[in-house]
Amino acid sequence: MTALSVAFDVDGTVVDSLAGARGAAEDILELFGVSVCIVDRTTMHKHFGRAALIKQFGESGIPISLIHPLLMRVRTLVDPPRVFDGLKDVIECVATATGELPTFFTAGYSDAAKEALAAAGIGPAQVSGREAGSKTEQLARWAATRPGARYVCDTVTDVNRCRAAGVQAVGVAWGYDALTDLKRAGALPVRSPTDLLSVLLDPIEKKENHATDRT
Repeated sequence: MTALSVAFDVDGTVVDSLAGARGAAEDILELFGVSVCIVDRTTMHKHFGRAALIKQFGESGIPISLIHPLLMRVRTLVDPPRVFDGLKDVIECVATATGELPTFFTAGYSDAAKEALAAAGIGPAQVSGREAGSKTEQLARWAATRPGARYVCDTVTDVNRCRAAGVQAVGVAWGYDALTDLKRAGALPVRSPTDLLSVLLDPIEKKENHATDRT
């Protein structure tokens, strides 16, 4: 068993897809007579979040179940996702230290995520997200045999899922929600890939130092 197991959220944490999502949201909302310039996360959430989409499209007769897949598809065409700078090095260092490639959790973004990870030379990626059950249940199953597991994410929703699943969340500053909100929800906050590596490897270093002290 490894000293630590790590999993990553993909969209907004490992893969930079906000620009494509922003452009897709603007384009599609414009088709329905909603003109908006999305310039920051707050505006993005206001117009692109599930609640906002239900409000915007609720009276259009278009099922909300079709809107999210449509946006997902358009955003990959508008601006193909890419791995954030510095994240490949972090993932490789974590894999070396733990002895296993991290698991990547995603939902309806699986194919584009795999493509982005493969393009960055990360793999073979273990991408979860299409198994049975909610993401919270998937996290709980993943962590069941991994004491001290950590999940790197960028939304308060995922931090709450981690708490319910018994997993320590690590929140990143470059994703969807503000770092202060992630920290308030219970995540270990990190501002850069360098900080992220330190947080993820800290339990391993402490265990190794403890073993050295006892010899």
